Amino acid sequence: MKILNISQYYIHSNEKAISSEGDGTLNIKIPDDEPYDQYIYDPSDPVRCILDPNEISAEGLFDQSSLERRKDVLVYQTDVLKEEIEVTGPIKMRLYVSSDAIDTDFWGSINRCFFNRIFYAFNRKYN
Repeated sequence: MKILNISQYYIHSNEKAISSEGDGTLNIKIPDDEPYDQYIYDPSDPVRCILDPNEISAEGLFDQSSLERRKDVLVYQTDVLKEEIEVTGPIKMRLYVSSDAIDTDFWGSINRCFFNRIFYAFNRKYN
């Protein structure tokens, strides 16, 4: 029987977590007094879901690389994993944000990054 180990992960950067080329990291180290990340949102170029809404229940991996390269997307990555991990159960994301926009949406996802720098979102179909 596997033992359940609940872990909390935290985001870190030096104010440059913009896109997958940024310095955003994700690890279990509790943040200290760290700088914050920011980006400029352009309402004429919104970040859109790249999946067809009719396929949203499809199973598999979906290439998210075009989103991860945007300059209005913050990306935080773990180091290369040395062993497999299992992610099970509800996942929570707590954000502390400030915005000067009238209406602001935030979205988070867990993606798998391969060595070729292609990012895949997990999507699991439940019946």
